[in-house]
Amino acid sequence: MNKKLLRYLDEADKAESRIAEMQEHLKTVREAQQREEDAEILKTVRGMKLSGRDLLAMLSGIQDGSVTLQQLEGAGLEEAPDAGKTHPKHVPDDAPESEVPNEENFEEMG
Repeated sequence: MNKKLLRYLDEADKAESRIAEMQEHLKTVREAQQREEDAEILKTVRGMKLSGRDLLAMLSGIQDGSVTLQQLEGAGLEEAPDAGKTHPKHVPDDAPESEVPNEENFEEMG
């Protein structure tokens, strides 16, 4: 058989083998990325320190679209397509004292 043709066949087999290895590597990397994203989401949600009912209400609102997430400048999040629209949001009745601005802080903020 033609030596050049054999060389091409061998090269194609090697390339296919490398492609299969790289696809497996990509799959592993994507799975690790997903695990890290999931861990970051859990860390963020747990950091909100919401009661069980408030957490459930917030997550349900996100899923049904009544609560939207807006992009912070430089955060890399995409703005929701309906970000300008008003949506009802669940606000806990009793916010921690540190989150309730007093009149002095309110004037400084505005």
